[in-house]
Amino acid sequence: MIYYDSHEVNALRKLIEGKRKYLPAIKSEFSYQQTQKEILFLENDILPIVLRNTNIIHAEFGKYAIRGFDTALKYRCNGLLLYQPIDEQYSDHPIIGILNLRGNQAFGTFGAINIFVDNMDGMGAKVEPINLLLNDLM
Repeated sequence: MIYYDSHEVNALRKLIEGKRKYLPAIKSEFSYQQTQKEILFLENDILPIVLRNTNIIHAEFGKYAIRGFDTALKYRCNGLLLYQPIDEQYSDHPIIGILNLRGNQAFGTFGAINIFVDNMDGMGAKVEPINLLLNDLM
């Protein structure tokens, strides 16, 4: 299974890789050793902290979603629609990902449902929905 990391983890991995590629070009012994130390520090000390914090955020979201799912079961709901803000820093319009297990079923099939967002955020910006297909990530 492929795991997708947070933006911070990807940026840190790119930084480490960039330093690794630059290492052979360094002529000064002192600079070479300092860059090696930086790489090891980033890999061994900083990256695990960033990964752990990412995992904590994912685990908290999972607990929230499970609580919502359990509550929906308690009330005998037939489905669960969950909205979780991820990044509220946007300049034009918010992009909302829609994950719908039944989205690929043909219209008229029992249980098929189409979900869409047609709303504006609190500032009046029109929302742009995107259907997320998890199979595309695998």
